[in-house]
Amino acid sequence: MAWKCPACETAIRHDGDAPTPSRLYRCHVCRLELVLDESTNRMDLPPLVDAAKDMPARRGSSRKR
Repeated sequence: MAWKCPACETAIRHDGDAPTPSRLYRCHVCRLELVLDESTNRMDLPPLVDAAKDMPARRGSSRKR
C-alpha cells in the first residue's frame, strides 16, 4: 500500500512494510511533517502543541535599545 501525503498525494518514503506509529515523517515535496494515524491508518498532521503553555511568561522587553 502506498502511504501518501494528505496535501499533495506524494508517496511518503519509509522503511519496512508500514510506517511506525510514533515516528515523524516528512513529505519531500511539500515539507509537511506527518505521523501515522492508527485509527484511520493514514498519514496525517501531528497534533499542534499550545505554544503559550510551553513559553515562560514575559516580563517587560528583553531587547536592548
